Order: sequence, then C-alpha cells, then structure tokens
Amino acid sequence: MSMRAKLPSGYLGWALGLCAAAGVSVSLSATTSGSAATRGRSFAAFRSDVAPVLAATCSGRDGKGAAICHGRSGGDSDPSESVPKLPHLAPPSTSCTKACHAKTGRMSFVFPLGRDGRFDNDRQLFLAYEKARALASFDGPRFAKILRMPLASQAGGFGLLHGGGEIFESASDPGFEKLASWVALEGASTRAKVADVAPAEKFYGEKVLPALARNLCLSPSCHIFNHSSFSPDPGMPSDDLSAPIESRFSREQVSFNRMTSKGMIQRLVFLEGDVEQSRILKKIIPIEKGGVLHRGGNRQFLTGPGDPDYRAIADWLRLERQEAAAKVRIDGRAVVESEIGRVRGLVFVRTPTSNARRYLDVGKYLPGGDLFALRLLPGETLETATSEPINLTAEFHAGRDADVREPDVRYDGRAVVFAMRIGEADGLNLYELELDEELRAIPASFRRLTFGPPTVSGFRAHYTDPTYVPDPTDQNAGDGGVELSRADLVFVSNLPGELVKSAPRALLGEADGGDAATIEDFDRPERSGTFIGRRVHVVDGTNRGEWRTIVGHENRIGYSEGRAFLRVDRPFSRAVDVSTIYTIERPASPDGDVLPAYSVYGMKLAPRGREEEHYEGTLTRITWNGGQNVDLSVRSNGEVFFTSQRSGVDKLGRPVFQMASCRRHLDTRFSFPTHQGNRSEILIYADNHELPSGIDIHAALDPDTYFEAGTLTVSDHQLGPDLEARNPNDYASGVFDESGVPVGLVRDETSNLRFEERGRGPSLTRFLFKNTALFPTRGPDAVTRSGESPGGLYRDPYPLPDGAVLVSHATGPVDQSDPSARPDFDLFVLRPDPSWQPEGSRGTPRVAKSLIAKVSARGTSEVQAVPVVVRLKPKINAGNRPKSEHLIRYLGSPPDTRPARYTERSYPIIDAVLRDPSPYGKRLAIDRDPVTGELLGEVDRVAGVRMVEMIPLRPEQLGPIDFEKVRNRDPESTLVANGITPQKRVVGQVPLEPDGSISVKVPSNTPLVIQSLNSDGMALRQEARYYFFAPNEPFTISPSPSETFQTCGACMGAVSGHPKDLFGPANAFSGQAKVGALAKDQIPELGLKVEARFGVDFERDLLPVIRKKCAGCHGGTEPAAGLSLGSERTAYYVDAYESLMALDDAASAWYGRKKYVSERDGLAIESYLAEKLWGRELQAERPLTGDAPHPSRAAFEAAGLSPDPLTESELKSFTLWMDLGAPFLGAPLLASKACFGGAP
Repeated sequence: MSMRAKLPSGYLGWALGLCAAAGVSVSLSATTSGSAATRGRSFAAFRSDVAPVLAATCSGRDGKGAAICHGRSGGDSDPSESVPKLPHLAPPSTSCTKACHAKTGRMSFVFPLGRDGRFDNDRQLFLAYEKARALASFDGPRFAKILRMPLASQAGGFGLLHGGGEIFESASDPGFEKLASWVALEGASTRAKVADVAPAEKFYGEKVLPALARNLCLSPSCHIFNHSSFSPDPGMPSDDLSAPIESRFSREQVSFNRMTSKGMIQRLVFLEGDVEQSRILKKIIPIEKGGVLHRGGNRQFLTGPGDPDYRAIADWLRLERQEAAAKVRIDGRAVVESEIGRVRGLVFVRTPTSNARRYLDVGKYLPGGDLFALRLLPGETLETATSEPINLTAEFHAGRDADVREPDVRYDGRAVVFAMRIGEADGLNLYELELDEELRAIPASFRRLTFGPPTVSGFRAHYTDPTYVPDPTDQNAGDGGVELSRADLVFVSNLPGELVKSAPRALLGEADGGDAATIEDFDRPERSGTFIGRRVHVVDGTNRGEWRTIVGHENRIGYSEGRAFLRVDRPFSRAVDVSTIYTIERPASPDGDVLPAYSVYGMKLAPRGREEEHYEGTLTRITWNGGQNVDLSVRSNGEVFFTSQRSGVDKLGRPVFQMASCRRHLDTRFSFPTHQGNRSEILIYADNHELPSGIDIHAALDPDTYFEAGTLTVSDHQLGPDLEARNPNDYASGVFDESGVPVGLVRDETSNLRFEERGRGPSLTRFLFKNTALFPTRGPDAVTRSGESPGGLYRDPYPLPDGAVLVSHATGPVDQSDPSARPDFDLFVLRPDPSWQPEGSRGTPRVAKSLIAKVSARGTSEVQAVPVVVRLKPKINAGNRPKSEHLIRYLGSPPDTRPARYTERSYPIIDAVLRDPSPYGKRLAIDRDPVTGELLGEVDRVAGVRMVEMIPLRPEQLGPIDFEKVRNRDPESTLVANGITPQKRVVGQVPLEPDGSISVKVPSNTPLVIQSLNSDGMALRQEARYYFFAPNEPFTISPSPSETFQTCGACMGAVSGHPKDLFGPANAFSGQAKVGALAKDQIPELGLKVEARFGVDFERDLLPVIRKKCAGCHGGTEPAAGLSLGSERTAYYVDAYESLMALDDAASAWYGRKKYVSERDGLAIESYLAEKLWGRELQAERPLTGDAPHPSRAAFEAAGLSPDPLTESELKSFTLWMDLGAPFLGAPLLASKACFGGAP
C-alpha cells in the first residue's frame, strides 16, 4: 500500500513542511503546511535524539527475532492495525488504557523499523514522530505519558504497568533526559485540552486529594498503583508534602485519583444511603468511632467524625451522591435525591416453623409459604412499623399449598422476583410481580419467567435464588447505569442434570490439647454422645497415622469454662496436643448426600408477553464447575456473589469440603474465583452480602444442619488469605484461648497480631484476622454453626442503607441436627456498637438487636427479608465491553464456545498457593526453596502444567452399590471408582518457560483441574476446586517475580516467610523484563477439540498390562506379597482393581489411607505403587522396600518368567491413572495412547 494511502488525511502536507523546516529531503509531492516550520526544531530533535532511544529500548525481539514491543520490522506503513489484540493481564486504569491500548484493545504506540532494528527512512520517522507526539501532551513536562510509562516506579513512573518493564531507573538516565528535553520542546503545541470540571471533581482536587496526601494515603508502600480498589497515582515525587497539588498532579491524575477513591474494583464510596458509611471513611478512623480494620492502622489517620479532613471527605461524598442521583431515571423520569436509599418497607417469606431442609437439599418441598410485604408509613422505621403485612402471593395459588422463597427487589423498588412451587409435583419456577406505592401487588403484572423441562436426570427441575443484575446495555452501565427499571436476571438451576456429593467425607477437627486417651476441643458443638462408637483418625500432627474408637463424648459448648472432649478406647502413643488434626467418621444422611448440582444461569428479562421466547433465546449457563453453586447476590463492582463448592480431592490427608464465597463478572474478563472461605474452619459461607463499608457479612453454617442457619460473621476480602484460630484446614496450628486469641499474646490496641507455628509466624508486618464472628462461639450465649446453639440461630443477613443489617433470628437453645426442633425465626435489625469488628480482631463486637414486631406471627417463621428501596445500580464491567464479550447472550445469539486463555507470569507462585495459601511464606518448587533455603531435588520441582477435565457424575454412575460387596467398604464408591473421583480426561500439558511462565488456550465452559507437574510428568499438586473459564476469558493470577511485592505481598506476605523481606522490592529497579510465555509467536492450544482429550480406564488400559506382566506372580491362591492382581470380575469392579484399593489397615475404616494408591489426594507421587514402579522414594507414607523398580528383570527371572519390565509408556499410564484419582471407569479414549504421560 502506498504511503499516501496509509497516512491520515492532511498528514502529507504537514509532514513535508516539517521535513523542509528540519532540513530533510524526501521525494514526495505535496504542499507545505503553514504551521510546519514552527515544529521543525522539535522534529529535528526527535530525529537526532529520540529516534535512537526508541529504536534501542522499545523494539525488543523474542528468541526467534520477532518484534514483540513497539518497533515492528519491515515496511513503511502504520503497523498498528496488524498488532493482535492484547490479553488484559493486569487490572486496567485510565492511564494505562489510554496510553497503550486505547479503545481497540491493541497496542497503539507502534511504529515501523528497518529489519536491523533502526529507522531506515524518513517515512518511518514520520509515523514514529506522530505516534510519540500523541503521548507527549501534558499539563507540565513531568506528566507526559511517554516519560512516565517507561520510568521506574520509585522515580514516579508507571514502569510496573509497562509490558516491557521499567526502562529508565531514574530521571537522570541519559535516554530519559533526551526524551524529556524533546517533550519540553514539543510541549506547547501538544498541551492537553482543558475540559470542564464537575463540582465533585473540583472539590476533590482542592480538598480531598490534599487530605489524602497529608495522611500519607498515597504512599506506594501501602496502596500500590493499579493493584487494589484504592490504588492512587502518587504523583511526581516531592520531598515537600505541602507543595501545591498542581505541582505534583496533572489534571488527568486528579481525575484518576478521584476515580480510584471511589473504587477501581470494589466500591469505596456508598452513595445510596448514609454516605458516612463509605469504606473510604471507615478505613481511616478508629474502631471505637465506627471504623473498620485497616492493616495500616486505624489511629494514625483521622480522629473520627469531628476531624476536619473527615468532614471534607464527607462533604465530597455528598457532592458525589448529588451527581449520581442527577443521572438516574425510573421509567424515564428523574429521581429525587431523597428517594434514593429511603426504605419504604420490606418483602419477606412467611413459612411454617415445621419446614426444615439441609442447606444444599435445594429441591426439598417446603409447603405453606407465601411472600409478604410490610409497608412503612411516613416517619416510621422498621422497628416502629404499624401497618399489617400484606400477602402478595396467596391469590396466585388459591386453594393449594405453595413453596415460596428467595425474593429480590428491583433497583427502582417497584418489582419483586421470587421462586415459587405450587404443590410438590411442581418445580420451583421464577415469577415477577410489580408493586404499587402502598406495596400491594398489581395482579395484572404477575408473570412467569422460566419454562424448562419438568425433570432432568430423573429429578424435578428447579430454578431459585433469582437476583436482579444491571443490564449492560443501559446507558452508562459501566459506571452504574441510568434507568433503574432495566435489569437482567441471574439465578441457579439444576438444569445440567449433574449430581455431586454435597456433604463432607468426614468431620475434621483441631485439638486444643488433651492426654493420651482424650482429645479436647473447644469447637465441637455436637450433642453429647453423638460420636460414641465412631472411629477417629489422626491425619496430622502428634499421633499422625493412628486411629481409635470413641467411647466417650461430652459437649461443653454452653459452659464458660471447660472443653468438649472425646475419650478413646485405648491410649494414643503420645499425649494429644494442639498440633493434632483429626477426623471422625460421618455416617450418611438419612435423605442422601449425593444431590442434584446447581449452576448459576443468567437471562435477559423479556418485554411483557415474550417471556418464553426470551427464556429459550437468552438462557445462559455461567458456572461450570460441576458442584453446588447457590445463594446469589451482587457485589458493588457488578460481580455476582455465589456460594460454591470445593471438595474435589483431599489435601494433606484432610477431607476437603467447603462452600466458599465466590464471585464472577458477567463478561469475559478475568474473574477471581474465591472471595472468602477457601480453606476456612467454617464449611459454608451463605447469604454473602457486601455492607456499605465494603466488608462482607455471611451466615456461617454446616451442611448437616437443617435450618439454613447458624451464626453470622463479617470478613474483609482485602486483608487477604486468613489464618483462623483452631482451623484444621489452614495447615498452621497455635495455642489459642477460648476467644481465638493466641495464648501469651501481650498486646495493646496498636500492636501487631502475631502468632507462631513451628517457628513461623505470618509473613506480614501487621497481620489481622480477616474473619470475625459477631456472636460468642462459647458460653451460655454461644451461637454455633452446627450442633447445639445456646444463643439461637441467625440467617438471611441483608444490608440496609444506614449501615444496619436485616436478619432472621430464632432464640435458643436449638439443636441444629434435629429436623423436628421447629425454631421460630423473627425479623430483627442489627446495628454495630460502634463497629462490626472488634479492636485488633480480638473477641466479638458489640451488636445491638431490635425486633421488627409487626411481622412476627405465632407458628411461622419470617425469613429472607429484603428492603424495598430505590438503589443505585452497581457499575458493571460488561457495560464497557462489546456485546460479544457479555456472558448473558442476546436474543438470536448462539451459545459462545470460544476458548479461554490461561496465563501465569510466574507459575511456581501459583503452585505454592495450590499447596498452601496461608500468609506465612511460600514453599516454591524451584531449585532453592526461599523459605528453608534447601535445594530441591528434580522430582520435587515444578516443570509443567497439566489441565484435566472433570466429567460430572450422572445418576446411572451411582449404582446402586451395596457397600458390603465392595472389598474395602468405601462408602464413597460409585461405578466409576472405588473412591471419590469422577471420570476425568487430560485436556493437555505443557512445560513451563525458563522464567516459570505459561500461556495456553484451553476449553471454556468446562470444569478443569490444574495440576503442577515435575519433569517426569508426575503431578505434584492439584486444587480441590474445579476451575472453569468463560469464553475468551484471559485468566491469570500470578504476577511476574519482580512484581510479587506490589501485587501479592500486601495480602500473602513475603515469599520468604520473613516480614522484613516484604518491603525489599518496593525500592528495587526491576529493569526491562519480558515474560517468556507472552513473547511466543504461537500460543499452545490444549484440548480445544474433545477428540484430543484422553483418560485412563483400568480395565481397558491397565488390566492387559497387569495380565501380561504382573499376574504371573500376583495370581493364584498365594499371590506374591499377598497382592492378588487377577482379572476376575467382582461385584462392581475386577480383582486387581479392588486389591490395589485396599486400605492400609482393613479395620480402620480410614478410606483416606489406602495401602497402594493415594486415591483421596489423587496423586501418584504420594502412592506406594508409584514408588515401586519408578523404583525410588517419592512421598508415600510407607518406606520403599523390596524389588524396585518393579517388576525388575531379576524379579521375572526369580519367578522363572521371561523378563518383560514395564515400558516407559506403560509406566506413565499407571502414573497418570493415579494422578486422575485411580478410577475404574475412565473417560472414553478418543485419541492415540501415545498421548499418555510423558515429561512436560
């Protein structure tokens, strides 16, 4: 293409005039621009000084010589359009998106170079000059983007955001000085245009930004630019903090800092009620003045609401509220500001107290319920309401019982959506109903929204947990939206027809001491005698590997002193201590533990009369992890909160079962899966809601309780991974008192909260417990999450606009394991006094509780209350992205099947988190462990990654199975496996790049296990959660090693485990760095076609090898080593399979300790069978003895057989079988067996 065709209109004349002024001769014909002469000196300086710097520093090459930075080899045309779209692998900010990617998602600062990496001709120079000029606009020379993007962070630059790293260590670098001189020369002609400034932004720049600077809130050692919700641009370095703001911040920086002060990710300002509940205020005032815990401390900033800086920020928030209110509409009409956040009443469910169900038994019929509304008259509060509750749904199921549940109120406060089931033969479906000004139902508005099949996989089909979410096509949806009556809908359903074990495999506990015959435990609330006759197994700590039978059990949860204890039939080897982690057998629930799995769905809300068409045409499945996903709400950044299951494998002998709080964006951008409770002592975090202050409130309960209730906790996600007192899941133990405070801790209100375990403490300079129970967990007023609860039960917390919480509460005592207990729930308002969190995380906060008396009724429970209030919509990321990137499809759009992209800049960090996310250092599986300093053997180092698809369980795979006919009687057995694994198949595996990075394309909408591999292709670790990626999602978690402090350290602490190391990288120059996996021309594709995936089937793939090479010795009436490896069918499997699944101790019922394979953990490296076959010690419990590698040539010869050892392919097939959980029925094999195993 000719130069004339490529350059913008009017460009040639300007360029030629410029060349003439600079003394450059070109052979193009055009007239000279009148302004070109005035720019001649700038172009000449660019040509002589700047162009060599760009060619030398901005035109990097990969290992094959391909351009990977800004300079592109060959040609004279603009290369911008040929640059592929970039995966967004870091949180975007205004500065970096405008500077680098603009609106196209492509790198815009791209210029042509000669093949030798230098400018060949003046055409190339013209294009580079024009590109550079666009980045040279400024309020002052120091603020030009072309200067700040490559400059090191400690020098005031954005180098950590720059894909090529930090190019210039300081402003005195010769290359930087040349750029700066040219920018100053260019400056006047490219000065940024001054835009009108809104009152809120003007006030922010004049009053709030100086207050934040005075209080050191812009310090990069605390709030790292572009990382968290509050990630301010610190401005240009200055030793004088009293210097005028305009000398440190450009107009764009002021605007950006205003935006981040409102919250880049999570909301920091609360504008739909009491603005003084905002997180940006609560974080910087003392706890006793109503603050929330701040890792930087709460006392050194503002003294409280009377502080002048507090008042300035509060006044700014009121201006922001006015600005936000002026934008919104209800059915096109303007909304009066006073309407927003005014509670007009509430809707709630009234149901008989006899109704009871386990939390995950969603489909159980609960008859006799209805949806009610309570209207507030002018001047009334919820506690002083005088109106009679109004039944909203009775007329829609006249003469028949109904099960009504899970209401939600639309943003405009004029409609409610809910689930209803009319009779047990019906399924739960979703309905919407509009309300008039008096909160009465408008009958003509009643409509059904879901129209699926009556049954799936033999179970009734249900839809529940409906929740309004912002419509991304609403005007300004990316910043909150305009029309409050416009919304989409998300909900959960069992439509996939999948089943999942929905209860723990065993009851896990952490001892608080004891003796050789007794386990003492603060945290066992089960009714006395519950555990008598059950076996207890010690999985970690003192007495690890031993088991006993419980002969005595006393619950003392309701006593101020004393501990629950378990007495065993014979003494352990040593006295039980605080390191003892144990499990207790758990019998199956009477109504079954394998239940239909629920997934999150979304759809567009239809115009009236087109409901079925929109259901069929827009229904979209959002979660694909093959487990339970329930209890939806919406976070302030538009993400959907849901409670999601994690129970795929055991971890370090601990049976994993968690229903954690998770979140998902409604577009294809990266979503971090876990929010709270990934490895918590609390098994279920339900009813997760974000409070106005930005902390979250949860109902904490167990899967075996019957009333969807327990206690309440609050947590702060931004405090990072937690360590909980007496939590058997966090792999750290300490000595704690009854309040959960480390014993012997001497503290005042400003000291660090620290404790140590085996010489290690949290690797943060100030560690705070993330999760806080709102009520005592011991004593006569204890509120427990399971068993007996003296202080009653709480459920269904919902935030109110004034910072209080609406909740259902039943007085105690209540035995939660008794479905006939009939607790009577009434509605209450909870208010913190003064804060939801206690000083220093110690003990429990003071909480005031007041009854909403008007809704109480004898013999019924009032639950699931939601206020009727006009709310501002949360911002939604999808509003800033094209429709093709929205998760909820549009009418006429086909399902989206594009692959996702999985990228990690430093996979060894992710591997360490897979092992243990606790904040006391990370054991990196690299050459030298940074915590211990020890050199790791090659077998323990991570060398690659394997992606494994999990195929969800179907009803026909359950059996029925008579466990008495299974040789080891494992109660988790199915037709797929004599254990917990479902069918799995390998999607693919790749080696890590030399720098530890990885980037691959993987199937979307598929449940995946991520396995870390050593150089033998053997899994080192895998997550207990099944991941899934949205179509086109660029999923990533880890930063590059040089960015670990900036992006991970504030939560995870120092990798080394020593807090003193946390701040080292803050003042280190990272240099120009490239991530190996991102510099590759071709991105590996793993299993995008189902035909390319493969599994291991015992009977198909391994039994023929066993017949040929093993049965000769391990057969007959006296098999070698007592291990029979015959081919004979058993009741459900074959002899060889059942023999390899034998328990280590047949009498123990310890199904997590099998003799030959680590079936529960799903790892060959922990399996004795792998040690025998590989012929070396790995990580199995048993020491390796006898013939190894087995079967050796000598072993064949000793048996009089022709030597025929395992081939490499056969060895790796056995290894892969163990890494897939040792199934009997593998996934269908659709590819060559050559795919099996192999080093990555």
